[in-house]
This record gives sequence, C-alpha cells and structure tokens, in this order.
Amino acid sequence: MAISVSVVIPTLNEGLSIAKTLDSILMQSCVPDEIVVADAGSTDNTVAIVKSYSKKTIPVKLVGNPNMTPGAGRNAAAKASSCEYIACMDAGNIADRFWLENLLSPLQRLSGIDVVYGRFLPQPRNAFEECVVAINFAYLSDYFNNDDMELDGNLEGHGVPYTGSSTLIKLETFNKVGGFPEWLRTGEDKLFGKKLEHDGYKVIYSAKPVVYHHIRESISALYNQAFTYGRGNGRTKQTSGGFFHIFYKYVIAFVMILMLPFYPVVVLPLFIWIGLYSYRRGIRQYVHFFNKTPKLSDMVQILKALFVRDLGLIAGHIRGFIDRVIDPSYLKNLSEYG
Repeated sequence: MAISVSVVIPTLNEGLSIAKTLDSILMQSCVPDEIVVADAGSTDNTVAIVKSYSKKTIPVKLVGNPNMTPGAGRNAAAKASSCEYIACMDAGNIADRFWLENLLSPLQRLSGIDVVYGRFLPQPRNAFEECVVAINFAYLSDYFNNDDMELDGNLEGHGVPYTGSSTLIKLETFNKVGGFPEWLRTGEDKLFGKKLEHDGYKVIYSAKPVVYHHIRESISALYNQAFTYGRGNGRTKQTSGGFFHIFYKYVIAFVMILMLPFYPVVVLPLFIWIGLYSYRRGIRQYVHFFNKTPKLSDMVQILKALFVRDLGLIAGHIRGFIDRVIDPSYLKNLSEYG
C-alpha cells in the first residue's frame, strides 16, 4: 500500500538546529514525499537554511506562519501539504533513521487508523542536562524505556503523552478535527490529542518511531521552559495533580519560613522538609531514571534543576490563572475547541 506523507515542521529562529533536523529526515529509511516548513518570522538564518534545501532529493516547501504559535505552524504546513498523511516533527529534534518507516508500519497491519503516535526521547549532552531529564521526565521513565509498547487508544490513561513531535495523522482527519489550537503557545498538542480520542478517531501508540529531543542547556532556559509550560496549563485548565503536589510542598515551606522569626525551633523541621523533598523529587528520581547513584557534583546540579523547574512552573501557573481571569477568551476558545 503506497502512502504519501508530508513531514511538517514549525520554526522560529532555529538556525542552529534546523539543518540537523532536515538532514535526519532526508536520511530516513523511508523518505517522505515532501517536507513543509512553516516559519513564524525568524530573524536569524532559519529561512535561508530551509531555502538551501529546496534542491534536495525531495521537495522542501517553505510557508509562512503569521500567527506564530507551533499549532498555527503545523496547521499552515498541513494546509500546504499535497499528501494523504502528515508527520509532525519539531525543529531542533532529530529523527531516528527508521522513524517514518515505523510510524507507517501500523497502517500496514491494522485498518482504519487515523493517528499514530511515536516516542520522543531526551538526548542529554552533559551532566546538567541529565539532571534536567531526571527532574522533568522521571514520571515518563516507563514510556521512555519500553521499546515494544503498542496501544490502541486511551494513551493518556497509560501514561503516554500526546506529542506534536512524533505523530502521523491522516490529513482528512486533521482537517475534520480543525487542526491544532492556534491560540496556545504550549499545551496545544495535548488538547489536540484529547480531542482526537474524545471524538472517536482511531489513535495508535507505538514505541518504535523515535525522535530525539533536545534538552534545555542552562538555568535560564530551563526556567523559561517551565514558566511557558506552566502558563499554558494554567490558561487551559490542564493543571495536573502532580503540580498541586509540588505546589502544596512549597506552600508549607513558605509558611515555615514566615514562622521562623517567632518560632526559631521551626528551622529543624524546615530543613528536614526541604531535605526530604529534595531527595524524593530530585535525587531519587535521578537514580530511578538512570539507574545509577549521582556524584556529589551531580547532586548540586539536580537541586539546581529541581528548584528552578519548580519555581518556573509555579510562576507560570499563577500567571496562566491570571491570564484566564483577565482574558475570558481562553475559556471561550477552550470550550469551542473541545
């Protein structure tokens, strides 16, 4: 069964990474029919690099994304597609050589499939990025480490995230659903996946299609990422139980700190509280994820990554809640999309 596929990629100032992303697609064991890049007004050399690929072995199209969000970029690229299926990937990520072949594989074996989700795997390059992976993704360790998992629906119930970076979608289905929500900077892929399953489309997950995901390489980049994700979740009422678990721990610690001038004895339970939290949410997660004991220098990096990530998430969620109160359009758009 011959299936035509466009790989769609939203970009914004990805000059340092877009060539590696495009090269990984061109080196696929099963090469797509075309690549469509939707650029959101890059001010670096992203556009020039994409244009330099126009004479490669397959067509590489460049379209605009005036709305500038990743969802709007995927929608613009899908609109320009001339194929039966689109395969979504994010700029900066690297596709495994058999990524597209493995995304297509379930279509050869099963009938009526609308969407195939694959895996994204973090690719840390140094000790700090390893700590970031452990802090951010320890709850997904089963998803990351199970190379043979395949699911027919209810992805979220099995701990599989809806990703916009390793997904094959029938273009007809994509259009019926209305594409990704364009009014969100983050969390649009989660809403899109929930809508697909809620509307009764046949959604498959396979662990075999893999893209490798770049990790935030600095404290400021990690904070900005956590803030952005938290803000998106706050705006769209997608706050998880895990966030509230983090939040109440910080509230208790903050109350203890306020009590210190009046009850100095609180200093001991405060340090015990912080120590237990640091171990459970940081060091233990590192051991669980990498199956090794961190060195002392790693422990320092783990704590830096943990508290910076937490503060970013908390600040982002608070800002997202405020956005939702100030601007009712978020709830209106959420209601209309769902």
